[in-house]
Amino acid sequence: MKNWEFETLDPAYGQVTEGPTWDGSGLLYTRIQQSRIMRYDPATGTCTIHRENTNCANGLTLDSQGRLYGCEGGATIDARRVVRYNPDGTPKVLVDQFEGKRLNIPNDLVVDGGGRVWFTDPYYEGAAGPWSFDRANRELDHDSVYRLDPQPDDSYRITRVTFDTTRPNGLLFSLDGAT
Repeated sequence: MKNWEFETLDPAYGQVTEGPTWDGSGLLYTRIQQSRIMRYDPATGTCTIHRENTNCANGLTLDSQGRLYGCEGGATIDARRVVRYNPDGTPKVLVDQFEGKRLNIPNDLVVDGGGRVWFTDPYYEGAAGPWSFDRANRELDHDSVYRLDPQPDDSYRITRVTFDTTRPNGLLFSLDGAT
Protein backbone atom coordinates (compact mmCIF):
# COMPACT_ATOMS: atom_id res chain seq x y z
CA MET A 1 0.00 0.00 0.00
CA LYS A 2 1.32 3.40 -0.98
CA ASN A 3 1.50 6.29 1.50
CA TRP A 4 0.09 9.41 -0.12
CA GLU A 5 1.23 12.89 0.77
CA PHE A 6 -1.02 15.86 0.16
CA GLU A 7 0.11 19.42 -0.32
CA THR A 8 -2.09 22.50 0.07
CA LEU A 9 -1.86 24.42 -3.18
CA ASP A 10 -4.27 27.23 -2.43
CA PRO A 11 -5.91 27.48 1.00
CA ALA A 12 -9.67 27.08 0.87
CA TYR A 13 -11.70 30.23 1.28
CA GLY A 14 -14.81 29.57 3.37
CA GLN A 15 -13.50 26.09 4.24
CA VAL A 16 -14.25 24.56 0.83
CA THR A 17 -13.16 24.36 -2.77
CA GLU A 18 -15.14 22.37 -5.33
CA GLY A 19 -15.50 21.38 -8.95
CA PRO A 20 -12.03 20.03 -9.76
CA THR A 21 -11.72 19.78 -13.55
CA TRP A 22 -8.57 19.07 -15.56
CA ASP A 23 -8.35 21.27 -18.67
CA GLY A 24 -5.46 19.40 -20.30
CA SER A 25 -2.63 21.31 -18.64
CA GLY A 26 -4.06 22.66 -15.40
CA LEU A 27 -6.66 22.15 -12.71
CA LEU A 28 -9.74 24.35 -12.58
CA TYR A 29 -11.65 24.53 -9.29
CA THR A 30 -14.14 26.83 -7.60
CA ARG A 31 -13.98 29.05 -4.56
CA ILE A 32 -17.72 29.09 -4.05
CA GLN A 33 -18.12 31.91 -1.53
CA GLN A 34 -15.74 34.18 -3.46
CA SER A 35 -17.60 33.49 -6.73
CA ARG A 36 -14.34 32.56 -8.46
CA ILE A 37 -12.98 29.83 -10.65
CA MET A 38 -9.31 29.29 -9.95
CA ARG A 39 -6.65 27.52 -12.05
CA TYR A 40 -3.63 25.64 -10.77
CA ASP A 41 -0.76 25.30 -13.24
CA PRO A 42 1.49 22.39 -12.22
CA ALA A 43 4.24 23.56 -14.58
CA THR A 44 4.71 26.80 -12.63
CA GLY A 45 3.16 25.80 -9.31
CA THR A 46 0.91 28.87 -9.36
CA CYS A 47 -2.79 29.39 -8.70
CA THR A 48 -4.49 32.20 -10.59
CA ILE A 49 -8.00 33.55 -10.97
CA HIS A 50 -9.50 32.02 -14.11
CA ARG A 51 -12.93 33.67 -13.86
CA GLU A 52 -14.70 35.97 -11.38
CA ASN A 53 -18.34 36.84 -10.65
CA THR A 54 -19.54 33.25 -11.03
CA ASN A 55 -22.65 33.48 -8.82
CA CYS A 56 -21.20 31.03 -6.29
CA ALA A 57 -20.28 28.45 -8.91
CA ASN A 58 -19.77 24.98 -7.48
CA GLY A 59 -19.40 22.03 -9.88
CA LEU A 60 -17.47 22.40 -13.14
CA THR A 61 -17.02 20.19 -16.18
CA LEU A 62 -15.72 20.36 -19.75
CA ASP A 63 -17.42 18.92 -22.81
CA SER A 64 -15.70 17.12 -25.69
CA GLN A 65 -15.12 20.50 -27.38
CA GLY A 66 -13.33 21.88 -24.33
CA ARG A 67 -16.15 24.26 -23.33
CA LEU A 68 -16.47 24.93 -19.61
CA TYR A 69 -19.82 24.43 -17.83
CA GLY A 70 -20.73 25.34 -14.27
CA CYS A 71 -23.44 24.99 -11.66
CA GLU A 72 -24.05 28.47 -10.30
CA GLY A 73 -25.75 28.14 -6.95
CA GLY A 74 -26.74 31.77 -6.84
CA ALA A 75 -24.91 34.64 -5.22
CA THR A 76 -28.40 36.15 -5.28
CA ILE A 77 -31.74 34.41 -4.95
CA ASP A 78 -32.48 34.89 -8.67
CA ALA A 79 -29.25 33.41 -10.06
CA ARG A 80 -29.59 29.65 -9.51
CA ARG A 81 -28.63 28.17 -12.85
CA VAL A 82 -26.56 25.89 -15.04
CA VAL A 83 -24.32 27.77 -17.48
CA ARG A 84 -21.76 27.32 -20.22
CA TYR A 85 -18.98 29.90 -20.07
CA ASN A 86 -18.35 31.55 -23.42
CA PRO A 87 -14.78 32.38 -24.52
CA ASP A 88 -15.53 36.11 -24.13
CA GLY A 89 -16.27 35.55 -20.44
CA THR A 90 -20.05 35.79 -20.56
CA PRO A 91 -22.12 32.88 -19.26
CA LYS A 92 -24.79 31.31 -21.45
CA VAL A 93 -27.65 30.25 -19.18
CA LEU A 94 -28.75 26.72 -20.11
CA VAL A 95 -31.48 26.44 -17.47
CA ASP A 96 -32.61 28.24 -14.33
CA GLN A 97 -36.08 26.74 -13.77
CA PHE A 98 -37.97 23.48 -13.75
CA GLU A 99 -41.71 23.54 -14.37
CA GLY A 100 -41.81 27.29 -13.78
CA LYS A 101 -39.99 27.20 -10.43
CA ARG A 102 -36.43 28.30 -9.71
CA LEU A 103 -33.89 25.53 -9.30
CA ASN A 104 -32.70 24.76 -5.77
CA ILE A 105 -28.90 25.17 -5.72
CA PRO A 106 -27.33 23.43 -8.75
CA ASN A 107 -24.34 21.52 -7.43
CA ASP A 108 -22.44 19.15 -9.74
CA LEU A 109 -22.59 18.32 -13.42
CA VAL A 110 -21.17 16.24 -16.24
CA VAL A 111 -21.59 16.26 -20.02
CA ASP A 112 -22.05 12.89 -21.73
CA GLY A 113 -20.74 11.84 -25.15
CA GLY A 114 -23.97 13.03 -26.80
CA GLY A 115 -23.59 16.55 -25.45
CA ARG A 116 -26.32 16.13 -22.83
CA VAL A 117 -25.70 17.94 -19.55
CA TRP A 118 -26.59 16.04 -16.36
CA PHE A 119 -26.69 17.95 -13.07
CA THR A 120 -27.65 17.59 -9.42
CA ASP A 121 -29.91 20.12 -7.72
CA PRO A 122 -30.01 19.75 -3.92
CA TYR A 123 -30.79 22.51 -1.44
CA TYR A 124 -27.85 22.84 0.95
CA GLU A 125 -28.57 25.55 3.49
CA GLY A 126 -25.97 28.29 3.32
CA ALA A 127 -24.21 26.87 0.26
CA ALA A 128 -24.92 29.88 -1.93
CA GLY A 129 -24.68 32.87 0.34
CA PRO A 130 -26.96 34.48 2.90
CA TRP A 131 -30.25 34.02 1.00
CA SER A 132 -29.80 30.22 1.02
CA PHE A 133 -29.96 29.88 4.81
CA ASP A 134 -33.73 30.43 4.62
CA ARG A 135 -35.52 27.30 3.38
CA ALA A 136 -38.55 29.48 2.56
CA ASN A 137 -36.57 30.52 -0.55
CA ARG A 138 -36.78 26.95 -1.85
CA GLU A 139 -39.39 26.69 -4.62
CA LEU A 140 -39.04 23.02 -5.62
CA ASP A 141 -40.17 20.39 -3.13
CA HIS A 142 -37.57 17.84 -4.25
CA ASP A 143 -33.82 17.38 -4.65
CA SER A 144 -33.26 15.81 -8.06
CA VAL A 145 -30.92 14.95 -10.89
CA TYR A 146 -31.77 16.47 -14.27
CA ARG A 147 -30.68 16.02 -17.88
CA LEU A 148 -30.43 18.87 -20.37
CA ASP A 149 -30.87 17.81 -23.99
CA PRO A 150 -29.41 20.19 -26.59
CA GLN A 151 -31.88 21.49 -29.17
CA PRO A 152 -31.15 22.65 -32.76
CA ASP A 153 -31.58 26.33 -31.76
CA ASP A 154 -28.83 26.08 -29.06
CA SER A 155 -31.42 25.91 -26.26
CA TYR A 156 -31.78 22.95 -23.89
CA ARG A 157 -34.79 20.88 -22.83
CA ILE A 158 -34.80 19.86 -19.16
CA THR A 159 -35.88 16.41 -17.96
CA ARG A 160 -36.04 15.28 -14.35
CA VAL A 161 -34.37 11.85 -14.15
CA THR A 162 -34.60 10.98 -10.43
CA PHE A 163 -37.64 10.96 -8.20
CA ASP A 164 -36.28 9.43 -5.00
CA THR A 165 -33.05 11.27 -4.27
CA THR A 166 -32.17 13.37 -1.24
CA ARG A 167 -29.35 15.86 -1.63
CA PRO A 168 -27.82 14.31 -4.77
CA ASN A 169 -24.17 15.14 -5.17
CA GLY A 170 -21.47 14.30 -7.71
CA LEU A 171 -22.01 12.67 -11.09
CA LEU A 172 -19.65 10.54 -13.13
CA PHE A 173 -19.95 8.35 -16.19
CA SER A 174 -17.98 5.20 -16.89
CA LEU A 175 -15.33 5.59 -19.58
CA ASP A 176 -17.55 3.95 -22.19
CA GLY A 177 -20.49 6.16 -21.18
CA ALA A 178 -22.78 3.19 -20.58
CA THR A 179 -23.08 3.66 -16.82
